[in-house]
Amino acid sequence: MEDRIYSSSFLGRHSPHAHHLPAEVEEGNVEYKLKLIDPSPERVQHLITQMKWRLSEGHGEAMYEIGVADNGELVGLTRADMDQTIATLRMMSQSLSAEISLIRERPVPTAIRMIAEVLVRKCLVDQHHFLEIRVAIIGAADAGKSTLLGVLTHGEADNGNGKARLNLLRHRHEIQTGRTSSLSQQIIGFTASGELLNYATTNITRWEQICEIASKVVTFLDTCGHPKYQRTTLAGLTGHAPHYACLIISASASGLPEISRDHFGMAMILKVPLFIVITKVDIATIEQLTRTMNALFQLLKSPGVRRVPFVIQTKDDVCSAAANFDSSKIIPVFLTSSVTGENLHLVAEFLNLLKKPGTTSPAPGKETQLDKKADLPFVFQIDDYYDVPDVGQVVGGIAVNGRVQLRGPLSFLSQYYIGPHKGKFYRVLLVGAHRQRCPVSHVQAGQAATFAVHIPKADLVVSKRRIPAMTKSASLTPLSRPKTDQRKIKNRYSTPEFLAFDGAEKHTTPAFKVRKGMVILESVANAQGHYPVPRASLEFIADLHILYAPGRLHIGTQGIVYCRSIQQSARLVEIVEQFTTGRDTAPPGKFAKSTAAAAGGGAAAAAVKTKTLGQDVSTMATNPSATAAPPAKPPQPAKHAALESSTSNTLKSGDKVRVRLRFLNEPEWMGTDSMILFRDGRMKCVGKIVQAL
Repeated sequence: MEDRIYSSSFLGRHSPHAHHLPAEVEEGNVEYKLKLIDPSPERVQHLITQMKWRLSEGHGEAMYEIGVADNGELVGLTRADMDQTIATLRMMSQSLSAEISLIRERPVPTAIRMIAEVLVRKCLVDQHHFLEIRVAIIGAADAGKSTLLGVLTHGEADNGNGKARLNLLRHRHEIQTGRTSSLSQQIIGFTASGELLNYATTNITRWEQICEIASKVVTFLDTCGHPKYQRTTLAGLTGHAPHYACLIISASASGLPEISRDHFGMAMILKVPLFIVITKVDIATIEQLTRTMNALFQLLKSPGVRRVPFVIQTKDDVCSAAANFDSSKIIPVFLTSSVTGENLHLVAEFLNLLKKPGTTSPAPGKETQLDKKADLPFVFQIDDYYDVPDVGQVVGGIAVNGRVQLRGPLSFLSQYYIGPHKGKFYRVLLVGAHRQRCPVSHVQAGQAATFAVHIPKADLVVSKRRIPAMTKSASLTPLSRPKTDQRKIKNRYSTPEFLAFDGAEKHTTPAFKVRKGMVILESVANAQGHYPVPRASLEFIADLHILYAPGRLHIGTQGIVYCRSIQQSARLVEIVEQFTTGRDTAPPGKFAKSTAAAAGGGAAAAAVKTKTLGQDVSTMATNPSATAAPPAKPPQPAKHAALESSTSNTLKSGDKVRVRLRFLNEPEWMGTDSMILFRDGRMKCVGKIVQAL
């Protein structure tokens, strides 16, 4: 197991006693250096150019392995040579406005020499150059999520009665009950040298001050743990696009609560890398902690999950877990206390070393995922909106694709549209932009930002509306309406848009109302010089994997579609094609065995690993009530499956189908290949959008 733990580390790629690392590659932010002693001026310039390349590959961060040859051999250096090499590395970083921090040192197994791992991080040049990592805090109620977050962001230990969480709660009923019912955000920062920045730091009282100093900012999304607010938590995981998820578990729970298992399954389905923090170890008994750890390890090792739990105890463990954490099979586990502060420094160090997902090239010569998204047309999903005095409408969200330059020679080459509003898009002007409350001039894919927007009045549709004759009463209620609807009609016709004299005809401009789920899209001029207007869709085709359904799904089944920041009810209107059935997706008895094993811990989790449309998809199917699955039948030939797809109109757990869904309220803009969740009660389906109709 030790070999598997160290397989994700740069310095201990195979084990702490390994003699070789993988050979150095040209792409990525990892550089091997045997020694840097008295280099010539020409050599120094070459080394600086090389460091600049590594920093750009890591989006401002690079990792140097000192004492390692290019072929990966661990040679090591003496103490004098190591000090001189690090001094040369510091001189190189200063020329690029960067700082270095020694992460760890380790002796070479076969010699009295040392090898070192050094982090190089670019200093903050202006406000838009800081690196941002988004972490969602998930877990059951009373696990200590808000309390832990309050301790990390304010640097003050809790008193055991929830004092630390009072700085995070937003509503009075949250303070009274101690339960979070809404989404809230908090940040911490790290300097180029790795120093923690929070509200306990001298002369820091606001977000802007952290962002002005920090080279790396970690944004926490505090979610809800009570079952009553699970839709809010799911909306946060899909709409805010966190890079990582932190599952909080109470050590005194004597096991894993059902909500914790559900949140774990959500993160696995959405493919969000996850680490675990166990709190309240100061008050938990040995028996309670043992039962909690055993239940956790059983879940991590269950079929379909198959992760290696890595209990973090030292700083060397932190370095091993943080390196390539987003693509490895390990799940770090921290044992902490918000009252005594036990191991919280290890959590902070882990957050400091986490890198942004998508910055690693999948293969030599290939673009990273973020680089591919940055080259696409600009797409900005709206998660929130505000009315700011003297500014106007402000929308907040995340840039999904592309980049936008508010000021510059190329800023006039594109037009931007916002919508859909009642199925239509309107031209919008991006007046200003902020990141973490700091003004910026450009935003690119993967960054959270807010835009001040202005919609030209000339672009809004002007319509004639005949207002019915009004009574002389203050209610302005049409006489033709039934008396039972007077209150509703009063609220509707009392808005400024509808106020008019009796029988008057008024030219009105419908009020454009920003809502969650809207997008801002870039439109590039075509050959004729026209800017195509985006189109919203009321229906779309998606490939779905039915993880669990308490009954059979059929045409007319309704549920809620979660796609980015979209949350809207939809109806299944057509089963286009059925790829595989539930009995074909798993060997006989697999579902029954896994669900029965997990039911003993309070939930049932089964894994389904299949191949859909040429891609390997690994998901979890959660069944909170079943203890056994019906006996599986032998697999049928493909022609029988095709015949069944044309004659059968019902679907069950495990089926993989292509369906057509229709929104029940209004059209939305649906991006191709976007991941969606289709849920209703215990029904859980996951898939991707194939086509917007």
